[in-house]
Amino acid sequence: MSIFKTIPYNSLYKSEWDAFVKAAKNATFLFERAYMDYHQDRFKDFSLLIFKKEVLIAVLPANKKETTVSTHSGLTYGGIVTHDNCTFRDYCHIFKTILEFLYQHKIACFVVKPLPSIYTKIVSEEFYALTKTLEAKLLSSEISLATDLRTQINLSKSRKRGVKLGIKNGIKITEEQDLSSFWKEVLIPNLKEKYKASPVHSLQEISLLKKRFPKNIRQFNIYYEDKIIGGTTIYYANKVAHAQYTSGLKKYNSLGGIDLLFYELIFTVFKNAHYFSFGTSSSEDKTQINEALFYWKSGFESQPVLYNRYAIKTENFKNIENLWL
Repeated sequence: MSIFKTIPYNSLYKSEWDAFVKAAKNATFLFERAYMDYHQDRFKDFSLLIFKKEVLIAVLPANKKETTVSTHSGLTYGGIVTHDNCTFRDYCHIFKTILEFLYQHKIACFVVKPLPSIYTKIVSEEFYALTKTLEAKLLSSEISLATDLRTQINLSKSRKRGVKLGIKNGIKITEEQDLSSFWKEVLIPNLKEKYKASPVHSLQEISLLKKRFPKNIRQFNIYYEDKIIGGTTIYYANKVAHAQYTSGLKKYNSLGGIDLLFYELIFTVFKNAHYFSFGTSSSEDKTQINEALFYWKSGFESQPVLYNRYAIKTENFKNIENLWL
């Protein structure tokens, strides 16, 4: 009889879940229930807790759609969350336990979006060591860009010119607690005009999340002659400042406001962080890269970071037994 067991998450485990996530080596505040549950009406939660001899050893933020379980469709990244004392052998048992549980519950496919390496507190690449054994199929691989703030950063000539322009034009950068002006006057109109789309988070949703995580979600606006002309919403987790939303009014693009904004964030506001993440530059269908946007982000000496997504047949749980000689 296995000493590992899997239990579906329910609200009775909320405190235990959150405490585990906060102490994990490969998790961010996005995995806390106060964040995950904000969109529970859009996703059927299928999160799991894994125990070893009655001790919680891993959690899996996940949702279910038909015969597929994903980690988690409503989040940028996911994966099996563990502590730094979890051995690779235990990780293998955990993965096998999860796949077998899903298989027994008529789930055919398990989709995994591993946490990018810049977010892990210590090296945490156990999943990649199992991809061949589990015959994992790479579904997509998006390139993000991030600047290592622990090194000397040399801006490109274009970005330096932009910063100087911003200063010359009297651009002001201000941190705001209220996200309304950025959402209503910049972000929503821009997305509607350019892509006929809306932000992933409504103003009500992002305001709720900021209220729940005030230290992790921060808003910085750009002002020109007391008028908001752009801004960015930063998600801060594990010494990584990530630009979740960035937008500027096209009419004022030549003023250097966006360049000055990110210069201030990188060299002043988040100077003690480890990374500044600019996010992906993919087309809407994620098959191409926006070259101009990629070039702009590269001007802050940022380097590629991969956001991968894999599919695994749950019936492959048996393969893990053949891993060890």
